[in-house]
Amino acid sequence: DLPTLTAIGPSNGITAGGTLITLYGSNFGTSADAQTATFAGATRSVTYFSHLIAVISSPAGTGVAKEITINIETQVATAPSPFCYDAPRVTSVKPSVAPQAGGGTITIYGDNFGVASQAVAESLTVNGAACGTLAHPADGTFTCTVAANVKTNAGVACSNCNALFRPVSVTVDTLTGTLSSGFSYSGDGSTQALSGLWCQGMLTSGQAASDGVYWIDPDGASDTSD
Repeated sequence: DLPTLTAIGPSNGITAGGTLITLYGSNFGTSADAQTATFAGATRSVTYFSHLIAVISSPAGTGVAKEITINIETQVATAPSPFCYDAPRVTSVKPSVAPQAGGGTITIYGDNFGVASQAVAESLTVNGAACGTLAHPADGTFTCTVAANVKTNAGVACSNCNALFRPVSVTVDTLTGTLSSGFSYSGDGSTQALSGLWCQGMLTSGQAASDGVYWIDPDGASDTSD
């Protein structure tokens, strides 16, 4: 009878590869039969367990809808659902504060970015704006140049200036991961306003605004402009 491939598990894994994928089905033959598999068209070796179960290892890669087949003595069965790589995960941004005029270089750290040498579509945004001069120097690292801050309501209260704790998103091969509060702009009064809120929280009833207040200098420039 022809082999059948009824399920795979797990159906997702890390972009570094090495996920052991179990193939479930029937008529996989015996250990003496020739067994191979393909993953997105690339040949993978098979570890045979029984005529119902075999295992392959995922290669490094990115994206979704990776078809898996098993070939038993030239007879082929295809998995009913594909394998997908995990979406990028952004864990930190350094520095996490840069001038609101843009032009600063930041480094984005995380995992499931794929390998540095890959030839797939990659993009990165800070606060919804594309980050320029994007580079992928290592498997878990991107660098880019931050665009200028675009305020939602320029000239009004800083609660609306769209500069504090902004999202940083990485997209690799159609999959996106976001660090929701990964980055803040300085130099437009927003971080100064935040410092003021922290300082106000230090005051007790009856104190003047100037009593026991310490300014916080996020960019280390020894000023209160940020």
